[in-house]
Amino acid sequence: KGQRCSCKDLAVCNYTLATIGDDCKLNVISLNTKQIHQVLEGISSSPLTCICFLTDTEVLCCNSLSQMKLWDLRVTKSSITDNINNFTQTQVPITCVAQHPSQKHFIFTGSEEGDIGVWDMRTNSLLTTMSSGDASSLTEIAFHPLEPDHLFTCSFGGRLLQWSSKKSYMCRIDP
Repeated sequence: KGQRCSCKDLAVCNYTLATIGDDCKLNVISLNTKQIHQVLEGISSSPLTCICFLTDTEVLCCNSLSQMKLWDLRVTKSSITDNINNFTQTQVPITCVAQHPSQKHFIFTGSEEGDIGVWDMRTNSLLTTMSSGDASSLTEIAFHPLEPDHLFTCSFGGRLLQWSSKKSYMCRIDP
């Protein structure tokens, strides 16, 4: 077995688990067999920060250089670099990522400066950014599973925010 390193993030899709860490590896694990199915090494030149499944076989990895790379897990290891979809936001590190539950081509990213980026994967373009009003790094971003117009974010600054696209509001939730 190799050396251990910190696990930065994980994503689950059906019976597949994917993890990323400081070793710049993408580990794909079968939850059926509890075995490592695939390891992609050196997938980033900077520390990986977050991961998200877009489909059963596509994984989006983000790093501290604000890069997002899309990996197709069906492609063999030797030719996987030919299938990277790489695009860069501003130079602010991406700290968290989520796919819109009903409009799958929209990706939402949280940044180290507390902003949310909205991306269209069809055109690989940043559509808009929204400020949370908190300069703290966003630590998590998630959609409500039954009401996809509601987005939740939390930050190192202690803020838990609910965003709504239907009512155009943002409210602070004090736990």
